[in-house]
Amino acid sequence: MVRADMREMSINDLVGTRIRYLRGRLKESGDRFGQRLEPYLGKPWSRQTVWEAENGKREFRIEEVFALAQAAKVTVQFFFVDPPKKTTIKWQSGSDVSATELTSLLREPGQPTSRREEVRAARRLVKEAQDRLRNADEYLKFIGDPEDAKR
Repeated sequence: MVRADMREMSINDLVGTRIRYLRGRLKESGDRFGQRLEPYLGKPWSRQTVWEAENGKREFRIEEVFALAQAAKVTVQFFFVDPPKKTTIKWQSGSDVSATELTSLLREPGQPTSRREEVRAARRLVKEAQDRLRNADEYLKFIGDPEDAKR
């Protein structure tokens, strides 16, 4: 059961929103974007097919999702991870899955479950590296850096 404050969408709607985003980022017409798929699918998508895909009116074959990823130079996960907050994905059976659950299905155990967590993890790694560099610099000052002696 979907809470009143939740938005419901199908997996096809989710993939469609990502296609619309990519096409906008690439600043391409539906025709041009559809042509990107020809090398991977053997024929381009028509402008109508792109519109249907963007509006959740198309059921995707897994091959098409991989072709979309190749054509737009993104990962396959891009089409599925981090759905909009307060969204549930409705399966054809009528059951649903939360945005967080969907994202966790696509991640290895121990991986961050959102882009925000990925950024936080990256910041921690950068801070740790900066601390190690600072400690190394302090140690070199203490013992005398051999590079300084050469100059």
